[in-house]
Amino acid sequence: MQIRPHERKNMVTAGIFVSILLIVTAVSIFLLGKERSVFENKITLYTEVDNAQNLKSGAFVQFKGIKIGTVEKVEVASLTSIRISLSINANMQKWIHSDSYIMFKTEGVLGDKFLEILGGTEDSPIVKEGEILKVRQSPNIANFITKGEDIIVTASRVLVKIDKLLSRVDGDKIAITLDNINRSSLETKNILSSLNPKEIKATLKSVKMTSQSLSSISKQVQEGPGSLHSLIYDRAVHDDLQSLLGGANRSKVLKYFIRESIKKSEETK
Repeated sequence: MQIRPHERKNMVTAGIFVSILLIVTAVSIFLLGKERSVFENKITLYTEVDNAQNLKSGAFVQFKGIKIGTVEKVEVASLTSIRISLSINANMQKWIHSDSYIMFKTEGVLGDKFLEILGGTEDSPIVKEGEILKVRQSPNIANFITKGEDIIVTASRVLVKIDKLLSRVDGDKIAITLDNINRSSLETKNILSSLNPKEIKATLKSVKMTSQSLSSISKQVQEGPGSLHSLIYDRAVHDDLQSLLGGANRSKVLKYFIRESIKKSEETK
C-alpha cells in the first residue's frame, strides 16, 4: 500500500511529538528521582511527639543543613502520641547516632515545616533500621502564643474568682472595717506619741534590773548554801519532811499541837 505524501508528513510529525514527549518524561523522571533520591537505598527511622505541628507527609528531613530524606508518614499512635516515619538515605546512616535528636524547623517565618537531625557523638552507636529518635522542642512563635494564651486564661479565671468574692461582701461593711482600722491606727499613734521617752527608758531599765535580781536569786538558790537550797536539792531534808508529814507521824504531830493549844487555852482562862 502506497503512503500518500500528506500522510507521511503526519506520521513524521506524530513520531517527532512522541519522541519529544518520551524525552521530556525521561528527563522529568530523572530529575524527580535525583531530587527525591528515588533510586537510592533507604532506611526508616521513627520519632514520636505529642503534637505534629502541622507537619505533612513529604516534608524533607535535613542533617545539619543537608537534605537526607523525607517524612514518609504522620499517624496517630495513641491519644497522647503522634508517630512520624522518616525515610532516610542509607548512605547518610553512618552520620546519625543513637543520641542524635530531631527538631522541628520552618522554612522562613511562616513557611512549611520540616525536620532536622542534630547532635550525636562518636562514642554513641550508629542508628539502626527502625530506631526511634528523640525530639527537642525548638522555641518558636507558636509556642510563645500558646503560653501567652495559657497565661491569659489563668488570669481571667483569677479575676472571675476575685469578682465573685468581692460581690459577696457588702460594700458598707468594707467601708466600716477600713474606717475602724484607720481609727485604731490613729489611736495607737496617739498613745505612742504621748509616752515620755525618759519614762519608757526608765521602765525598761527597771525591768532589766528586776530580771537580773531574779537571775541572781535563782543562781544562789541553785548553788547554795541556804535553807531553800537544802529544801529543794537535799534528799535527806526531803525524806525527813515526807516522814514527818506522812502517815502515823503526821497524826502524832497534829495531836501534839492540838494538846498544846488546848493546854494554853486552859491556862489563859
